[in-house]
Amino acid sequence: MYMPRVHLLGCALHECACFSQPESVASSPQYSDPHLYVWNVTGNRLLHRVEGVRLKTRPAQCTDLVGVKRQLEMLAKMKVTHYRFALDWPSILPTGNLSMVNRQALRYYRCVVSEGLKLNISSMVTLYYPTHAHLGLPEPLLHSGGWLNRSTAKAFQDYADLCFRELGDLVKLWVTINEPNRLSDIYERSSNDTYWAAHHLLIAHALAWHLYDRQYRPAQRGALSLSLHSDWAEPANPYADSHWKAAERFLQFEIAWFAEPVFKSGDYPLAMREYIAFKNRQGLSSSTLPQFTEEERRLVKGTADFYALNHFTTRFVMHERQNGSSYSTDRDIQFLQDITCLSSPTRLAVVPWGERKVLRWIRRNYGDVDVYITASGIDDQSLENDELRKYYLEKYIQEALKAHLLDKVKIKGYYIFKLTEEKSRPRFGFFTSDFKAKSSIQFYNKLISNNGFPSENGSPQCSQTQRNTECIVCLFLVQKKPLIFFGCCFFSTLLLFLSITIFHKRKRRKFWKAKNLQHIPLKKGHKRVIS
Repeated sequence: MYMPRVHLLGCALHECACFSQPESVASSPQYSDPHLYVWNVTGNRLLHRVEGVRLKTRPAQCTDLVGVKRQLEMLAKMKVTHYRFALDWPSILPTGNLSMVNRQALRYYRCVVSEGLKLNISSMVTLYYPTHAHLGLPEPLLHSGGWLNRSTAKAFQDYADLCFRELGDLVKLWVTINEPNRLSDIYERSSNDTYWAAHHLLIAHALAWHLYDRQYRPAQRGALSLSLHSDWAEPANPYADSHWKAAERFLQFEIAWFAEPVFKSGDYPLAMREYIAFKNRQGLSSSTLPQFTEEERRLVKGTADFYALNHFTTRFVMHERQNGSSYSTDRDIQFLQDITCLSSPTRLAVVPWGERKVLRWIRRNYGDVDVYITASGIDDQSLENDELRKYYLEKYIQEALKAHLLDKVKIKGYYIFKLTEEKSRPRFGFFTSDFKAKSSIQFYNKLISNNGFPSENGSPQCSQTQRNTECIVCLFLVQKKPLIFFGCCFFSTLLLFLSITIFHKRKRRKFWKAKNLQHIPLKKGHKRVIS
């Protein structure tokens, strides 16, 4: 299916630059060494300085940095207009405070942004990208408790201040923290550790937002938010009320946990507090959510200029009562894998309609806010012809367009995860770890050139009346798929039951008829009379 062109998707790429350390020096020595050298090819094969000769040096340039040059070449091949990458906090502030600032790292990131702008590529910059292997924190902060220590929030504010000051004149879109709602994968020692780490992350984000709003927004005119992991939850059994409740509970614990304080009330979701209290009364958990002070409520509420989400798949969930004091057990949720869904090697289900549903849910709960899909993608094991990725991109971007055009979700940009892949990690990249391009790049180039999906062969767009009259059967089949499936199962079972009943009735009738013909006595103890 093709959709009309719309001026909506600032199609872009997401790349976590925090996994590769920024270069500290340029790759070419010509800007610092004025001497001329000759290479003794036939002798000792060493370089020898030519005495008495001095060359003119030149200032260092951004293109001297191999990493920047390579990234720009790949971005040029992608023909993207926007690019999201993450800074590496430990590289910029090794001690965790402003006593030691790595100016070379800042120069590297400034080169990435400025050289991108020369190619008409705008950068969305993420300040903090926590990883599963480590927290992405400077070592002194990590050893002092990490996000369990409230002082880390203040250190983050100082770090954000430095980045706004050094890069803010070139950057218009900022993400403070990437997926803070996934820190539960790291802080799983107890639920209270998870909840307190999340609390301090919210405070850190709010401090950075207010700092930018107060000191930098008037001159830089940028926008700032945090990016939440926002997969959709679907009941495994659509006819079980407990499954529907489990799906909504997943969304409250996964998304509303951070979105509710920022976009609405300044406090955690009431449904989340009530369910944890319910489990406490049953003796199944001893978890407690932190309480916001009145000052903290005012600090956190409204600290986002847009809603940023990372969406990859849809989770099928059911209710399962669990005992234990951890974030995962507090939810009473069990995940199921739908074997009928197309899936990736890492078992990411391809469920495009789930993206549209989560976008509608965000609009319904948090209002008519600007939305950026800051990461979306799938792993594909193919090193060349990555057909799964092409299918995923086409279907998911179509659903985003539907959400924008039909559901009135204010989608401002769609970032694909990601530019390059890493060895021994799931293959999400458009380029391999040795920088070879995959075939999905051509599909993506066409998508960006058309700023969406063009009409096939220039055919006119269907009118609303045509859709209502000609596609009513298709719409019914799509919308009522669970009901149709249940109906088919029910009538198949009923037909099978009737067939078995009729078969046995006929068999019994033949049996009694045969007995009557042979004069076989019906009562027990009667002997058979042989004629």
